Amino acid sequence: MRSSKLIAASTAALCAALMAACSSTATTETSATAPSTSSSAAAAVDTDGQYTDAQLQAFIAARREIEPITQGFAALSPEQRTEATARIRAIMERHQVNATTYDAIQRQIGTDQALAQRVTTLQVATVTDASLRAFVVASREIQPLTANLSAASEAEGNQISAQIGAILARHNIDSNLYNAIALEAQTNQALAARIAAVSQPSGTPQGD
Repeated sequence: MRSSKLIAASTAALCAALMAACSSTATTETSATAPSTSSSAAAAVDTDGQYTDAQLQAFIAARREIEPITQGFAALSPEQRTEATARIRAIMERHQVNATTYDAIQRQIGTDQALAQRVTTLQVATVTDASLRAFVVASREIQPLTANLSAASEAEGNQISAQIGAILARHNIDSNLYNAIALEAQTNQALAARIAAVSQPSGTPQGD
């Protein structure tokens, strides 16, 4: 889905910029701002470049809280950026994932399809019916916007991206979860069936 890629691209760019700020600050404040990599399985980076489910679940949980902070980060004042960076560090510490690991996973899922699929599968494994309903309603509003997206200019694409972001925010579903549901539903029959079920109006029986 082109809209999914558009949502992900705009968010990833902001997130990468913010993580760079976190990393540069952490260089001189490592002991005060990052959890010990030896005390947390979720914070450690495996030497072979692979990540455990616990690490990826920590990344997913942290990203869900970080994404709203990164939106509009480029327009923030220096003081606001400092405050946003501190909030992100606190989120990472709470989920026991350090900035280096977080940024490494974020970058790798952009090029490693196997890792991206693992993140997608883990993200939707515990998705609630409420989130699926939000996905369904948001999709109905997003689809008309993306009908001619392939032919849109860069300016039009940016405008559509902003509209999509507003729709997702209004329905309280972040872009990463939206994308994960959309991708996983293409091959996960159980998830597709759940989406079909929650799409039914309340009290409407499903077909035989």
